Amino acid sequence: MSADALHVLWERALQDSAADEVRWLAVHCLRVGVIEMLRSARVPRWRDVAGRLSAGEGDAKVSGLERRTDATSAIVANSLLMHAFNREDSYRTAAHPGLVVVPTVLALQRSEDAARLLDAVAVGYAIAGSLTDGLTPRASEAGWRLAALIAPVTAASVAAVHLGLDD
Repeated sequence: MSADALHVLWERALQDSAADEVRWLAVHCLRVGVIEMLRSARVPRWRDVAGRLSAGEGDAKVSGLERRTDATSAIVANSLLMHAFNREDSYRTAAHPGLVVVPTVLALQRSEDAARLLDAVAVGYAIAGSLTDGLTPRASEAGWRLAALIAPVTAASVAAVHLGLDD
């Protein structure tokens, strides 16, 4: 995908995220993700693995754990917790945008700015969906995991919106 195509995708996602309906969908996506994380964290084996994945120091929260860790470790641990029972969201059956969007936005959350948080979630889902549309079915036919292909750009988009980066 060219830089120009990514720029168009980015601009469209930012415009779409402003609608109230999109924000309500973002709330729902967050709720489902957090419920799955908390549900998994109640199971000792998943809580133990999440604890081992989040051995760093920082101020990011891992669901079900008392101590805090660095943002990267929190994203990995919360993604594991969200995926533990395979009940996360799905788009076109192959992409699971919530596994990237929800843990990333929660790991970076430092303020009470709910609007920015919801905008970041909405943009993340829009970017993930657009990338999935552009890569399906070619990526799957080539043997690539679609979720792994969309995750880096999706996480970067979520972080950029949530942190207020404009460059």
